Amino acid sequence: MSKKNKNANQQTNNDNDTLRSIKYPMPFPEVANMDEVGYYPDDVLSDKISRLESERTRLLEMKFDPYHWELELAYLHRERQIRNVRLERHEAYVRELILKGDSDEFAVRTSFGPLDVNNSTRVLN
Repeated sequence: MSKKNKNANQQTNNDNDTLRSIKYPMPFPEVANMDEVGYYPDDVLSDKISRLESERTRLLEMKFDPYHWELELAYLHRERQIRNVRLERHEAYVRELILKGDSDEFAVRTSFGPLDVNNSTRVLN
């Protein structure tokens, strides 16, 4: 490791130690295990994101560095993005099956109701 990289790593460690030594008005956020985040139900994921965003806003108002909250938010937002893309792709695939006639209406029912092929939205029961 070069001397420059070694100094940069040492500076980062010192910055983290300084951050942790400052008395924050709330505990640091729980560090999410990315393997477990994938199993969170959607409502739990949304609740965690809402709570972290609220805490982040409070920290900014109080002039504290919200780095740790922003880091956790980035991971949770990424998980939400992955789920949204997966859902969009699945719905596009199901629409294609219906249009080809390879599937019947009952095979594409979801917990929200059948997929309306004409306007690509879910029909609520």
